[in-house]
Parts: sequence; structure tokens; C-alpha cells
Amino acid sequence: MAQRGAAVRIVRLVLGGIIVLVLISFLLSNRDGTGVNFWPFGLLAELPVGALVLAALVLGFVAGLTWHLPQRLRAGRRAKSAEKRVAVLEAQIAAQQPATVLPAKP
Repeated sequence: MAQRGAAVRIVRLVLGGIIVLVLISFLLSNRDGTGVNFWPFGLLAELPVGALVLAALVLGFVAGLTWHLPQRLRAGRRAKSAEKRVAVLEAQIAAQQPATVLPAKP
């Protein structure tokens, strides 16, 4: 079991490294500047296109996380509560069942 955990950790590190390299390559490939203009404020800044795209990606990720994280935490609490209840009920059933006595061999 410990070997499986180590293998999963290595795979995650390799995939994370690949993702970081792809993101760096994306940023370096899209260095052309573009103006960021918010209507009431006017032109705010001249930023690289790659940085704007990655900022939008991060903003979307954070919004999705904010939306789904409370539901996931609530489901985890409900699952833990249900597991405890199952353990209590199984213990009650085991206590109510009579001990099985096997007949002696002649």
C-alpha cells in the first residue's frame, strides 16, 4: 500500500511538472501586449495576452472551487456520519446474535 502511495505521488509530481512547463511555454509564446480596459475606469494596463488568459483561467478555477467546495465538504460530513451510524448498527446486530456453537466431533 505504501508503494502505491509513493507511485501516485511520483505521477502527480511528473504531471505537475509537465503542466508547469506547458504554462511557461504558453506565457513565453504569448508575450504580445494588449490593453485591459474596464468601462468606468478607462485603460488600466498593457498586459501580455498569455498572462490575461492564465488570469482568466485561475479566476474561473477559483469561482468553480468556491461554488462546489461547500457541497463537497457537506457530502463528506454526511458520509462520515453515515459510516459511524453503520458501525453502531453493526455492533448492535453482532450483540443481538446468539453465539454459534458447533457440535463436537465424535
